[in-house]
Amino acid sequence: MKKKKLALLLAVAMTVTSIDSTAMMVNAADFTSEEVQEQSVELMDEPPEAAVETDAETEDGGVLSENSSEDERIEITDELQESADTKGEDTGIDVQEEDEASPEDVFSAGDEIAVLDDEVKSVSATNVLLDGVAGIPFYTSADLEVTYTGGRDAVRTCQFNYEEVSLRDSYTTDGTEITVTLEGADGNTYGLGSRLAAGTYTMKFTCGDIVSEPYRVSIKQMSESPLYKGPVNLNQDTEAESPLQGVAYYSFEAPAAGNYYMDTCDSNYRVYVDDGKNSYSVYESSNWYQEKQQTAYIGFYGGSLNSDANEDAIMKIKTQSDITSVEYTSESAAAIEGLDNLWRYSYMPGLLKLTYKDGTTDTLRAEFGNTVYDKQGHAVYSETCAVDGEKETPIDWDKIGNALPAGKYRIYFMLQLEEQDSDNSVNTHTDLTVNKLDYDSLTPLELGDHELEAGELQKKWYSFSPEEASKYYFKWNVGDYTGDSEGFVKIWYKYENGKLDSCFDHWDMERGEVSVSKGVKYIVGVVSERGRKVSLNLTKVKTLKSIKMTKRPEQTTLLPGDRAWVSLRGMEITASYAEGDDETIAFGQTDSQGMGFKQNASYEWENEDLCRVPVSMGDRQIYVTFEAADWNDVLKMEFGTEEKLDTAPGNQTIRRFIPDKSGYYSFSATNAYIDVIDSKTEKCLSAEKAYLEAGNTYQIYVVALEKDVILKVGDVPCEWEVSERIPETCTTDGKIVRKCKVHGETSTTLESAPGHDWSRWKVTKNATVLAEGVQQRSCSVCGKTETASVAKLPATIALNVKGTIPLKVKQSFTVKVTTGAGDRVKSWKSSNSKVVSVKNGKIKGLKAGKSATITVQLASGKKARFKVKVQKVAVATKSIKVTNTVTGKNQGKSAALKRGQSLKLAAVLSPVTSVQKVTWSASNKKIVTVSKSGVIKAKKKGKVTITVKSGNKKYTIKITVK
Repeated sequence: MKKKKLALLLAVAMTVTSIDSTAMMVNAADFTSEEVQEQSVELMDEPPEAAVETDAETEDGGVLSENSSEDERIEITDELQESADTKGEDTGIDVQEEDEASPEDVFSAGDEIAVLDDEVKSVSATNVLLDGVAGIPFYTSADLEVTYTGGRDAVRTCQFNYEEVSLRDSYTTDGTEITVTLEGADGNTYGLGSRLAAGTYTMKFTCGDIVSEPYRVSIKQMSESPLYKGPVNLNQDTEAESPLQGVAYYSFEAPAAGNYYMDTCDSNYRVYVDDGKNSYSVYESSNWYQEKQQTAYIGFYGGSLNSDANEDAIMKIKTQSDITSVEYTSESAAAIEGLDNLWRYSYMPGLLKLTYKDGTTDTLRAEFGNTVYDKQGHAVYSETCAVDGEKETPIDWDKIGNALPAGKYRIYFMLQLEEQDSDNSVNTHTDLTVNKLDYDSLTPLELGDHELEAGELQKKWYSFSPEEASKYYFKWNVGDYTGDSEGFVKIWYKYENGKLDSCFDHWDMERGEVSVSKGVKYIVGVVSERGRKVSLNLTKVKTLKSIKMTKRPEQTTLLPGDRAWVSLRGMEITASYAEGDDETIAFGQTDSQGMGFKQNASYEWENEDLCRVPVSMGDRQIYVTFEAADWNDVLKMEFGTEEKLDTAPGNQTIRRFIPDKSGYYSFSATNAYIDVIDSKTEKCLSAEKAYLEAGNTYQIYVVALEKDVILKVGDVPCEWEVSERIPETCTTDGKIVRKCKVHGETSTTLESAPGHDWSRWKVTKNATVLAEGVQQRSCSVCGKTETASVAKLPATIALNVKGTIPLKVKQSFTVKVTTGAGDRVKSWKSSNSKVVSVKNGKIKGLKAGKSATITVQLASGKKARFKVKVQKVAVATKSIKVTNTVTGKNQGKSAALKRGQSLKLAAVLSPVTSVQKVTWSASNKKIVTVSKSGVIKAKKKGKVTITVKSGNKKYTIKITVK
């Protein structure tokens, strides 16, 4: 086992509040933050609001010993500081009055302890997204739980969220790499972000050498995927799903080729434009290009931006309109004070008005040397030029350090990065004067309270010239909040010997931790957006000379060892200052300049009965003594009995447990961290599974994370490992056999066969009237195919004649028959072949004054009949109907044409056996012409009548040429 030295142990600030015969507790009241010396620490997995300090400090001013519990959040280092030299002083209340604290004054001590390295024990996932779309990069979302074993078990959770994982297949947490892999039916392996083909994949999470159980991922075409929610329309507000985990897709079909943009959307989204080949172009911005009738899919994710819980979003797609003009409107005609007011990328004192081709407008805040974008995705570029008379010189921001010196400037705004005289460049410009800042005329900052004027866009400048070299404390207040609030910006410069220095530590200067020099001018620029007032309390820091304890803490005893926490609650000290005054400070409070006291470092035991705890304020330190408490006074835990602890978040509770028999035991504490310590070896054991010896005392330390904590000791739960796995197939059940590593028991789980994942039916042979068709489908998982018949088509028959038709003796006429697919004419039959004969659909009149019925029968058995009446005279036209040959519809009595346009008509005679000729004529051939087949061509504007005639029947159409 590798031994290392412990440098950090604390996730939540905690303190001991009482030690009595029943319990030992700590709480999180009255946190203080001043300390004598800091050390470098690293928090590997920090709980919310964890206090991270060199020696873990409690909220009651206590500091955990460096041999305290091996919590999962500690960092192990290879070096410790030397113990403080007590210099022969007694172990009572001691006052040290050194002028300055040296490294030897900082208490830090502890023995080497053994810490078990964590190993990954199991990986599992819940709420896993198992659906994806073919051709779109696949990401899953999951709540992933990784369990570690070592000194104790710990549980970590992380997520593979759609909006967090880039095109990679791993995510790192706690220094352990977690990978996600997918395996296709072809045996190929893929990672997150792969564009997968339709099919089923096996996905696994791997952490270290431990692999999760497999998860089955289904990738389908967009139209078949459950992630696809439906279409959206142009210029229409649409409520769309935006899941907190996963993604929801909506389709948009472009009515015309062009650029489109998202006018409103309160959700994260990406746009995927379908190229028609099962692949997509991805657009991250708010605008994109589509061809006419090309489909784009918008994928929404992450919920509403206006709510942490809402999973709906409102969106509207619009057509991008070209910008026709750009105008700049200045909000101030005054020159701007120099220094860094004109910092590149900062706001200008003016607005850009954009006018679009469709007549709409938009307003943007102009920025120095930066490109700004409207909501349609158009870019407005800017170029800054120094002006010297008629000469203009473009500014090189990299050379001037991103800040404009005093001078005159011209700023151009344009839609294209071209020369200013380019014909196709829409641009405008404004002139601006930058004055040099007069450092001697700036408003001085003096001791006391002040309300300051702050600029909204450009900084308002002040100066501070200390009357004497000392430390000063600056307390800023913006609106109702103290400190740097949103929209409040300040920047400091030190002005010395005619030079500006922006690299000095103004933060420590403001906190009163760095002495400032007399005769040096300090310059500060202040900005406060939305006109919020800014105030400043400026005080001179008093020099702390000595501290002395005037009242002991409420706690008087401490359990032996170095894991119990110290509380300074109730303690009071008197602080003496070089300025000649004294102040009495209670624990948890501060002196007049905001400084309090706390436990400074780990405590040490002088002997078995007495412990010294260092307490510091600023750079002064004293020691407080505590007597040893008796472990026999600590409450004992009973096997199998739950205890609800009287605790609060951040409190420490201490118990002891003495097993009646040797064996494996398991300790649990809801909403808390728990450490189990062997009193003999002083080693930390696994709380989940620890082998305990009968009659030995084990110390139990519980740190509450929430108010309700239930503590229990019982049998070790089973630890299952898979000993046999038979994967399920589409038609056969699978089986997983697990064996308990602790008790040897086995458990078998059957996984039901999910059934085939069938594709849609595809017709491989079309059905006809006479024969059934064939259709086929296949399983995307195992490849099995299945065929089924397609029902025969219903038999149909249609003739170009109906009822009774006249026919002259010896006149022939061919009847046209239309049938269903695959059907055919089987026979023709005349009821009186001496009156009317028929052969292959051709009928002929033989005997006048008589009638006969013609019957046609199809192979399917379908029949149709019509009657033929034979007459001596030729068949005359009784009516004319005109149809449009393109649409097949009847042509009305009028029509309108444009010059050069044609209209093709056809005359339909009744009866169909009429032998009279059809003629077409136009009343004015200069306006339109008409062919003998009915083709009308418009020549020039005017009106004309088309006459269709057959025998003594006619049909007229009025044509208007525009």
